[in-house]
Amino acid sequence: MFATYEVGAHGDFAISHLQFADDNLLMGVKSWENIRILKSVLMLFEYVFGLKVNFHKSMLYGVNISDSWLHEAASVLHCKHDRLPFLYSGLPISGDPRKIVFWYPLVDRIKRWLSGWKSHNLSMGGSFYFP
Repeated sequence: MFATYEVGAHGDFAISHLQFADDNLLMGVKSWENIRILKSVLMLFEYVFGLKVNFHKSMLYGVNISDSWLHEAASVLHCKHDRLPFLYSGLPISGDPRKIVFWYPLVDRIKRWLSGWKSHNLSMGGSFYFP
């Protein structure tokens, strides 16, 4: 059902899904069977665990897929749809990590997070403070 994304210089291992806290990223091939199976699995998840999948916050992304097919599939799943590139956990999906611009969103996010800290809580490496 799911396609894989090979990681490493020689395709050392393959990823079909990523999970982080309550976020999931599933990768698959374009087929109506996969859309039906995905919807069934998510509905079964709701039934078994008593949790609710928020389809209105969910997104369907397509790679080399027509907008019309993507729109129809998103309608079946009752979710939104979009195209690549997009951000997942602060990192751009479909970018080139060898280019510095790939890392800008993550660096900006970290800078914003660190800006909340007060500078007196940070120590200068190799220096001492004697009150």
